[in-house]
Amino acid sequence: MPSLRSSTREAHTISADALVLGLAATPSGVRVARDGLPQETAEHLTGAVDVLGLAAKPGEVARLVGVPGVTARSVVLTGLGTAPTDGTAD
Repeated sequence: MPSLRSSTREAHTISADALVLGLAATPSGVRVARDGLPQETAEHLTGAVDVLGLAAKPGEVARLVGVPGVTARSVVLTGLGTAPTDGTAD
């Protein structure tokens, strides 16, 4: 049976079936919630978003495998819609 756990460890170091990260649409493009991820991982995910043409629409989901710097078997990117412009998303 699937389980969901929270942790204070860095997300990219946790052994799991999937690491789920949000995507938000900003005026400068789609932003991956990648705080705390290694630079190589962040760049890989940003490139994947561009290649796949993801728009961060609510309900949009993409699953990536073999993401460098991530211990989880896959990374799931899920659209969250438009990021707030009042700075609360930072």
